Amino acid sequence: MYAARDRYMAEAVARVVDNGPEAPVMVWAHNGHLAKGTYGDRVPALGSRLRERYDDAY
Repeated sequence: MYAARDRYMAEAVARVVDNGPEAPVMVWAHNGHLAKGTYGDRVPALGSRLRERYDDAY
């Protein structure tokens, strides 16, 4: 369940950011989603996916 949810959330954030990279974006999510690591079964969290895509800009 987390794998799909975090992947879709990351894709949604990326669409917003990539369509208007100068505009600020705020994501309201639980700490577990915003983490730069993985869930217990090595599923990348939303933050991990965004960090991979945007590096220090995350």
